[in-house]
Amino acid sequence: MESMIGARYNLWWYLSIIVPAMVMVIGTFWHKRYILIIAIILSLFATYTLCNIAVREKWKERLELAQTVAELEYATADGANLVFTAIFIGPFEAILYTTIWGIIGRVGWKRLKTNRKSET
Repeated sequence: MESMIGARYNLWWYLSIIVPAMVMVIGTFWHKRYILIIAIILSLFATYTLCNIAVREKWKERLELAQTVAELEYATADGANLVFTAIFIGPFEAILYTTIWGIIGRVGWKRLKTNRKSET
């Protein structure tokens, strides 16, 4: 059953964290509103999509790994997880990751520019 628990951390799950980080840090480099809006929309869409794909992949892997009746029961115990992720968790993660990485990008670039100005 431990391999089924590990199915949660698949490639799509990692991408759902990495992609918004990259999009928002790059999007906050330029202090232009239209670029920031495009980055926000792209980050929200990508995070939501990747989060849902990650959950689908997790359930697919669990069903493939299940061999005994107990494992099959465990693998199918929470079928509502897909719907819950699509309605609640996916949008929440998209908003949260976009906000966090947007703030980190904005503050990080500002500090980097301030440090460069103070060095010259």
